[in-house]
Amino acid sequence: MSYIVGMDSSHKLMFIGIVIGRWPDVKKCWLEITRRLNLDEIHMYKLKVDLKRRVLKLLCGYCGNLNLMCVKVDYPRLKNVARSIKPRAPRRKIADITNAVVRETLYKIIEEYPGEKTIIVDRELKEVMRIETHEPREPIEIADIIAWYNLRSSSIPRELRKDLRKHITELDVENLLVWAIQRKLRAH
Repeated sequence: MSYIVGMDSSHKLMFIGIVIGRWPDVKKCWLEITRRLNLDEIHMYKLKVDLKRRVLKLLCGYCGNLNLMCVKVDYPRLKNVARSIKPRAPRRKIADITNAVVRETLYKIIEEYPGEKTIIVDRELKEVMRIETHEPREPIEIADIIAWYNLRSSSIPRELRKDLRKHITELDVENLLVWAIQRKLRAH
């Protein structure tokens, strides 16, 4: 069975939202949210507070056949760790090593789900994932909701947060990534 994977990030790659599902399920979830709220697109940072909450509630209602994950990466910290180990390394080398470690980790997470996958990423993740595909936009916009949710979860009402946690798997791989970067740079 073939799956589509949508990825988006929030706040300088602090969190990466991932949605995995069959295309009809992804499209249905996106359509239900956009139609019910009369939206042309879903970009959480552009929406007003009450609309953001309604998007989150609708996501809970229509994501039944989707796998939703929010991965804590803290990309700025990873670059700082790499820089502290190799202070004289060129910026490009630091970025390449950081991107490689993040990319390898994200692929391992995605591979946990069986089946053939087409991966679509937001422009912010293009360089990290080495993927040029930005269309269709629906999976990326659902991933945007997930990444935004984790970044702003403290401002979301308690009951809604509780409901979202039933649907969104939260993975904190930040320390694992720090360790991998340290190991990789010390080997060079």
